[in-house]
Amino acid sequence: MLIEVLDLEVAFGSNPERRVVVDLPRFTLAPGEAVAITGPSGTGKSTFLHLLSGMLRPTRGQVLFMGQQIDTLSERERDRLRASKIGLIHQGSLLLRHLTVRENVELALAFHPEPRPERVGLLLRRLGIDARGRQKVDTLSFGERQRVAIARALVGAPSLVLADEPTASLDAENARAAFHLLLEVAREENAALLAVTHDLTAREVFADTRDWLTLNRARGDA
Repeated sequence: MLIEVLDLEVAFGSNPERRVVVDLPRFTLAPGEAVAITGPSGTGKSTFLHLLSGMLRPTRGQVLFMGQQIDTLSERERDRLRASKIGLIHQGSLLLRHLTVRENVELALAFHPEPRPERVGLLLRRLGIDARGRQKVDTLSFGERQRVAIARALVGAPSLVLADEPTASLDAENARAAFHLLLEVAREENAALLAVTHDLTAREVFADTRDWLTLNRARGDA
């Protein structure tokens, strides 16, 4: 199993103000699997991804990545794990506007233990944006920026891609196309994919979709 979550809880504050935002008995993701978790904004989906990536430690429970409990690793070890094994697509893409398309993608390799710079051009061509390589990202359309974010997440050949609201800035038609593209490229790269989104068009595209409010027993905002 690539990801296994056991008795997971995240809470903020202390009694009487303690607020539980994630309460998940179990969740698994196999190598190469693609899953979309759908649910309203502000219900803990992004917090869940932060737990899976090791950016946040749980209040209770375990997050296992390839059998390793990542929340017990040091900060440096978790950084290395993310750099080498996990590709992140952040909400709003978080591209650096003062850098070019190519530089934004290359930046992800700066922290990789075994960088393969030839993958930058390969992914830009695969995603149809190689002609934009020297342009600053703030000159691109939302859809093109989305492709840059996908290339940046995949350039390190990760085992797992975590996508946080990857279609937040897109209309329904472009969102559907972005989901299809993300699935296609992840499959070609042999990477497992987990997307969390409030965009219900994901249910039309992903073969495996799960309802966050059913998975998560907590009802606190996050």
